[in-house]
Amino acid sequence: MIPTTEPILEKVLPSYSLSSSFALKEEILPYIKIGWHFHPEYELVLFTEGTGKRFIGDHTDNLNPSDLLLIGPNLPHYMRNDEKYYLGDSNLGIRAIVLHFRYDFIGDNFFDYPEMALIKKLLQNSSRGIQVLGKTRGAVAGKMEELLHINGYERLRCLLDILHIISQSTEQKLLSSIGFQNSFNLHDAERINKVFSYILKNFTEEVSLKESAEQAH
Repeated sequence: MIPTTEPILEKVLPSYSLSSSFALKEEILPYIKIGWHFHPEYELVLFTEGTGKRFIGDHTDNLNPSDLLLIGPNLPHYMRNDEKYYLGDSNLGIRAIVLHFRYDFIGDNFFDYPEMALIKKLLQNSSRGIQVLGKTRGAVAGKMEELLHINGYERLRCLLDILHIISQSTEQKLLSSIGFQNSFNLHDAERINKVFSYILKNFTEEVSLKESAEQAH
């Protein structure tokens, strides 16, 4: 079932301020903690541990340890682990490498140059969400692991190499439908998030409309 609440705006931590032009993090957690959300940055995420469900726009599928996803700006998405992850089993957990970058992270017109045409098309297609498959997924996964151990120019070049590899490949699957549109109200985002958090915390019990409404005052 696709979440029906309005997505919340996620504020990506600006780790790309002075030392890097894009945000990079390795997440090792007992379970995925963020709900139905969106952000103005592109997101490239590689899952290496954890199972569950993923929702991208109006697309739903299983979440697997091998998933590599490119999610465009402001495209709502939500990953939730299987219920067993929320029962306190220390043997279960998730690991993901997550990249966030803006279209102009390397300059306002960089992707408008002829040499960048395929990457520009890739970024345009990411408005529907893209799953990277096959040998391409393996090649990109290796480079994303490498990103965690390099800095400066090498890190920037590695990201461009990743985008180049994906853009050259036919091993891509577009996820959300062409007609999907993100409809959200930023004014109500904080209240909607409180409701969403309440429902997630009480998903094993009967949740009434009245109790949910009280969370939003």
